[in-house]
Amino acid sequence: MNRDLLVSVLKRAAQRGATAADGFLVEESHFSASVRMREIENINHSREQRLSLRVFAGRASAAASTSDLSRESLERVVDEATALAKITAEDPHAGLPEPSTLITQVPDLDLALGHAKNKGAKVLNGPMDVPGGGRIVQMMDPQQAAFALHQSQKK
Repeated sequence: MNRDLLVSVLKRAAQRGATAADGFLVEESHFSASVRMREIENINHSREQRLSLRVFAGRASAAASTSDLSRESLERVVDEATALAKITAEDPHAGLPEPSTLITQVPDLDLALGHAKNKGAKVLNGPMDVPGGGRIVQMMDPQQAAFALHQSQKK
């Protein structure tokens, strides 16, 4: 997945007047095969990419997503979400969390994963090993906000 793509989308939102924005890219691959009477009957493979974006104009927000990752489509999604945020009523509870309130590492990924699932989160990808050490899982909370849990390599 191209990190630069997400960075460029967030920069465009700021250029269009967003006071804050966040987003995520998802890439999924699925494979299945069915066998009947010891013969392969069906093989399916699919790949999906999509971008989700949340834009803030003060305490007002708007969200948009697309599976068309062409430059034109991404520009349109950013422009429309930013314009919508500017005309949406403000919500005193909306906004990105303060960075100081976020954790940067999870000491026990399996424990945190179980807790997140109990609170209604769904696994998007993983858990999986991270090259160089550690593990990560990407999830989505019940409000459709994506997040990741990362456990550093145990020492």
